[in-house]
Amino acid sequence: MSNTIYNIIEKEFNNWDPESLLCSGANIDPYKSEINEIANDLETIENVFQLSKKIKYVFEKDFHLQYEQNDCFIVAENIWENLHEKNK
Repeated sequence: MSNTIYNIIEKEFNNWDPESLLCSGANIDPYKSEINEIANDLETIENVFQLSKKIKYVFEKDFHLQYEQNDCFIVAENIWENLHEKNK
């Protein structure tokens, strides 16, 4: 995984901050394991819809909460667009 991919995902997850970890003063990289899991699976993800489902799955698994699919899709869309801009 490249630093660029990690940084793109990290930026979007930190902006989203679904668990308000950054707002409550968490250390840098509070979503590191989620970022790594998503980044490692990117090669098998074919579109933004699959990415949003993966994001929803990873966060629900790790935080034991339900997340709105639309929220996950917005984050996935931002990640997808940024990743593909870098590849142009």
